[in-house]
Amino acid sequence: MRRSMLCLCMILIIPILPPGCARSPTQGNPAQSPPIVTTATGVQMVAVPAGWFEMGSNSGPDNEQPSHRVWVDAFHIDRTEVTQEQFRKMQVSDPSHFKSPDRPVEQVALNEVMDFCNQRSLAEGLEPCYIIDEIQGTWQCNFDASGYRLPTEAEWEYACRAGTTGDRHFTGATDTALQRYAWYSANAAGRTQPVGRKQPNPWGLFDMYGNVAERCHDGYDPQYYKVSPQANPRGPAAARLTVVRGGAWDSPADRCRSAWRAGESPSFHDICFSRDTIGFRCVRKSP
Repeated sequence: MRRSMLCLCMILIIPILPPGCARSPTQGNPAQSPPIVTTATGVQMVAVPAGWFEMGSNSGPDNEQPSHRVWVDAFHIDRTEVTQEQFRKMQVSDPSHFKSPDRPVEQVALNEVMDFCNQRSLAEGLEPCYIIDEIQGTWQCNFDASGYRLPTEAEWEYACRAGTTGDRHFTGATDTALQRYAWYSANAAGRTQPVGRKQPNPWGLFDMYGNVAERCHDGYDPQYYKVSPQANPRGPAAARLTVVRGGAWDSPADRCRSAWRAGESPSFHDICFSRDTIGFRCVRKSP
């Protein structure tokens, strides 16, 4: 005769985060891709969430050290490098060597990049970011403007890593694995290739390694990581060179890494790379 009953009670525990500690939906989780949006001019961009990441590499060259924790505000970034077709739509002269509408723009100087970004902004009714003084040969970037600009070096690496922490945004850092994601010296046949033909990174961005090295907003200082601010670093106040990232079609595999960085002349005088190895992609602040 049963005189008692065993009751199993389930307790639901709901963790409560303190104010200001809400989790980013994708932070540290490359499996959860941010949304993809299409601009008014038909360009696909990834809506990258704000978050923390470890920038640089303690095992790389001196200019990649030290690895340091960085916060980046939310932004949108082009899924591919800017193509020659996009340049022509904005009625900006295409300087590229390897001509094809679906190949990335290359041989592009910084003033041409800024002109394109401003024209693209105006075409979508946005406020241009770049203020250019042609007479003095100077320029400023308004980061509060709604329009398009180059990514900062931190924004570029954050988007490239896509929540990963290794040398590359995929596992198996061999030439066989890299060829699934990048056009570089082993497979590019001595030229750029159409964008978006390789596998994307975990956040849906194509050609973050190889094809063309990508210009960033920041001036280049090989020792900058030792003194850079923790939140939204934008490079040194003055520098002769500007940062390029990601490696190009002629790069060895070692340059196709998330932390790899180099300096490049903004006007192609005294350059380190061939002129047809440098392009860019655009970003804008999240609406």
